[in-house]
Formats: sequence, structure tokens, C-alpha cells
Amino acid sequence: MPNPGRAEGANVGLVLVCPERKSVCVHLSDNNEAPKRLFRASSFDDARLAIAKESLAARLRSDLGSEPTLEGLRRTRGLEANSLCLTEPRTVAVLGEPQEVAEQLHRELVYPEPLRRGPRSHG
Repeated sequence: MPNPGRAEGANVGLVLVCPERKSVCVHLSDNNEAPKRLFRASSFDDARLAIAKESLAARLRSDLGSEPTLEGLRRTRGLEANSLCLTEPRTVAVLGEPQEVAEQLHRELVYPEPLRRGPRSHG
């Protein structure tokens, strides 16, 4: 969120917490292309955003690693005060291995396929 007052943001990753399996998966984008596309590249510091993502991932793994719970995720969410904001957690069914589910969700939500626009038909 380059401007928190406007509540506009770009999705740069996801966190999957699976308390029943004592698992926390943190997947953050390996680049900052989404924010660059949505906002002017000059509206944020690329290096600082990369450092903020690394810091958030480390904090989530540290805070939730021994006891991954929804309450723990919400507590960590409340402590974050930089340009990265964790959205309200959503429930998802984890029918496979948490790591594989997180990777699939990451591909779908963080790196969605671009819209393909073909020629318009007039008819």
C-alpha cells in the first residue's frame, strides 16, 4: 500500500495457516512487478519493498512456526505497521499438502494470467 489513506494495494503474496497440520506457508512474490504495474514505479522504493517482504515472511514464520493459529495470524497482522498490510484472513479448504495448496493459491492469486483481449467483433 504505497498510500494507506487511499487503501489501494497490490497483492504481493499469501500466507496459509493450517492449525490442524501445524503448518504455516508464506509465499511472497519474487519481484515487484505487480506494484509497478498498478502504481508508478517512483511511488515506492523497490529495494525497501523487497526488504519489507523478507522481514514480514521472517516474522510470520517466527511468530507462527511453533503454533500456527488464526489468533496468532491476527495478532501478527495487528503488529505490522509498514507498507505491507495483511488482509483479513479467509477460510479455504486444504485438501492436499499445505505447501502444495499454498503454491497453487500463490499462482492463482498473486500471479494471475493477464487478460487476453482479442479483436472486437462488430456484428
